[in-house]
Amino acid sequence: MKIDIVLVRTEHSSNIGSTARAMANMGANRLILVDPKCKIDLKARQNAAGAQEQLQNRIAYSNWSEFLANEEDGVRIALSRRGGRKRKVFALTGKIQELEKLRPSTLYLIFGPEADAL
Repeated sequence: MKIDIVLVRTEHSSNIGSTARAMANMGANRLILVDPKCKIDLKARQNAAGAQEQLQNRIAYSNWSEFLANEEDGVRIALSRRGGRKRKVFALTGKIQELEKLRPSTLYLIFGPEADAL
């Protein structure tokens, strides 16, 4: 299974670089940016450290619709530190067995903008 990391409306380039570095360390496949609010700059490259390839090979979409139209089906998991009235929140550990049964070709781990705490 491929694991792709999706950052939505990221505000700080250093977080993009840090994500690329974590991906390289953990073996994630692709870095996908949706409507980024910052540019890849020196801070992003510095925080990526030895993961320049992941940073360089990133894919960027201008909006969520473009992402959905161009990416293959898979399991999409949005990670959040808090719940909400309009979304169900599950402990990831409780869903791992269900996910393993699905055997998706791609698992998208989705993180939203820093200010929204997703």
